[in-house]
Amino acid sequence: MTLDDCDHWSPSNSGGVQGTLDRWDLSSIPWGASIDLHCNAYRIPDRFIVAYPPGTVVHDTGWRGETRCGDPARYPGGVTPPGQGTVDRVTSKDRGDALVVRVYGRDPHTEWNYALRCTVR
Repeated sequence: MTLDDCDHWSPSNSGGVQGTLDRWDLSSIPWGASIDLHCNAYRIPDRFIVAYPPGTVVHDTGWRGETRCGDPARYPGGVTPPGQGTVDRVTSKDRGDALVVRVYGRDPHTEWNYALRCTVR
């Protein structure tokens, strides 16, 4: 996946319980650009983790979703509502051209999506 258009959201693939690991190419955006995350776990909890550079976690949403859907045994640390939200300045491009987003789901009925945006301030 490529993040190459600042000031616009670049959507990811969406998914379910199998989760995902997306590697983003940042080579087209300027050094110093801020990277924002918008995620939506809808009702059933999911967890979104951003690593930049790959292997270094810069943001972990924890389990996001509706608390009534969150069986404590299934979601260590509990569930934080709401299922959607935006985090500005998760990181900025200053350590390379690759960023990884990993999404975890634990319920066979889960659905989720996320998007990244770069901004130059």
